[in-house]
Amino acid sequence: MRRIGAHEVVGVLGRSAANEVLLATTRGPHGFVRPVVVKCVREPEFAEPGASHALAREALAYARLNHACVVQLYEVIEDDDQVALVLEYVPGASLARVRGLLAQYERRLTDASALYVMASVFAALAAAHEARDPWTGEFVPVVHRDVNPNNVLLSWDGAVKLTDFGIAKVTGVASDTCVGLVKGTYGYMAPEQVLGEAITPRTDVYCACLLLRELLLGRRNFDPRGKHELELMKEMAEPGLEPIERLRAGVPPVIAGALRAGLEPNPDARSVTAADMRDMLWAFVRADDARRQLAATLAAFRGEIQVLPCEQSVTSGRPSIPSAEPEPSSSPSLVPSPAPPATTLKVPTPYAVAQSIAPVHLSASSRPKADGIVLLLTSAVCAAMVGLLLLPRRAGPQTKTQTQTQIAVAPSVEAPPQEPAVPSVDPAPSEGLPAPASSGDLVCPAGGVSHRVYVDGRVVGESGQTFRMRCGQHVVRIGSAGRDQHVLVPCGGEIEIQAQW
Repeated sequence: MRRIGAHEVVGVLGRSAANEVLLATTRGPHGFVRPVVVKCVREPEFAEPGASHALAREALAYARLNHACVVQLYEVIEDDDQVALVLEYVPGASLARVRGLLAQYERRLTDASALYVMASVFAALAAAHEARDPWTGEFVPVVHRDVNPNNVLLSWDGAVKLTDFGIAKVTGVASDTCVGLVKGTYGYMAPEQVLGEAITPRTDVYCACLLLRELLLGRRNFDPRGKHELELMKEMAEPGLEPIERLRAGVPPVIAGALRAGLEPNPDARSVTAADMRDMLWAFVRADDARRQLAATLAAFRGEIQVLPCEQSVTSGRPSIPSAEPEPSSSPSLVPSPAPPATTLKVPTPYAVAQSIAPVHLSASSRPKADGIVLLLTSAVCAAMVGLLLLPRRAGPQTKTQTQTQIAVAPSVEAPPQEPAVPSVDPAPSEGLPAPASSGDLVCPAGGVSHRVYVDGRVVGESGQTFRMRCGQHVVRIGSAGRDQHVLVPCGGEIEIQAQW
């Protein structure tokens, strides 16, 4: 059996031109067994130059993050100058896979589930954008740069995890992006990505807002049918997205206003942050109920999802930019199209049955020509992109009127009466979007020794408990000798806090 470090490989989850993602088990004393994901460079005959360096840079991105909504990095292995990442395994399916399965039954995620998923995604992005060096405390933000449905993982119990920092921009680390190289995924790129301009945390906000808009509308923002790649690139560079309140009824003005601010084509005029979006969405989410609802949705499709592993996407070094999801069907339905057929690079090897299935290797003739997310432009395409750059640029910076406070009181824009509203996402159309929550949960995991938990100067219990409290800022200390920590409890959500000494 193939081994990478102390990990036994039991299956293949996916491959790209540079890397392969493997399902493995970690074994320890007294029968300890844990499934993990190992991302490593492909066999020498397939490996691309710089692949190990790219993985090392990705490891640096993960090392700066420790958040419940981000896939965790367990270990970095280096053997014969080859790097491998040992990552958390999330049993479940990607958001793209779940949307495809729902589409087969002309359904989509409920509003509550959609807001819960995106609140978790924005929470992960906020942690990345606010990352600090663990030793110096220096502000070192990480920009994901590839927020799309394949990189949002949903577990059986309803947890949401952002994965794949393979093309992330890591502060203080030299980028491998060069002229003529565009990194991203069709349908989920900000205008500045397409135009080769500076990438900042605002880029992630735009991409995540695109995904939120899709989940609430049940249709894609950019339809690739019958379009050339350059036409799609131009459409993403100069988007003309209609305000969501004109396309479906019942969208609260706060969400509609936040989407308008987050989808501003000019990054300098984008007036919301990932933290703003996180806090705004948590106010509309009852986390426990939404998580149970999402888990129930996955459970309904478990028999179909079980034949595919958790879809840990591979991003580094791919020669083209595919759509994050399959081509939409020709029907007028507003729901996404079904999941891709079994001929994609996601090789069926679920952990539950992978012990009895040999790893699958794709022959050179069977690998798709475009199996990744990086478009290497030819000279002709470069010329066309230069022409795109010379097009009349989008309007200059606007007055920032969409601040977080102003968004909260933004007036509602009524939907034109002649346009039919998009069907409600919820099973009961009359329910609409949930009302804002006013409290959240503070989770204090149990350690080896129990400590008293102080909130705002008073004892509320002991570690190992979950405390319900009003959302907002609190000063929390675990143990009488512990350090005070300033904690933001999300409305309708939860935050986990560890003791600091």
